[in-house]
Amino acid sequence: MLNEFGGQLGLWLGFSIITIIECCCLVVMVCLYAIFGRKVVRRVNPEGAHESGDWRITDVHGLRDELDIHEYLDRQKARQYMARMRENGVKNE
Repeated sequence: MLNEFGGQLGLWLGFSIITIIECCCLVVMVCLYAIFGRKVVRRVNPEGAHESGDWRITDVHGLRDELDIHEYLDRQKARQYMARMRENGVKNE
């Protein structure tokens, strides 16, 4: 009978043992955060991560410079396009 009840509960409510375990873990995490606060949260130090060879940081090293270069090139191409359109007599809308 317990098996039948569990099957019906899972079918109609989308409820399972995994859901119960996840809810319990969520309650524990919220309680730990409420008790210990931000002391538990680890701060990320990008400079230290870069020195330790963290791939998430080393892959984006120089990304800002690369994006700035691409933005400059896009603006330059847009200016060239607009100049070409003006030469051909096409109005800008």
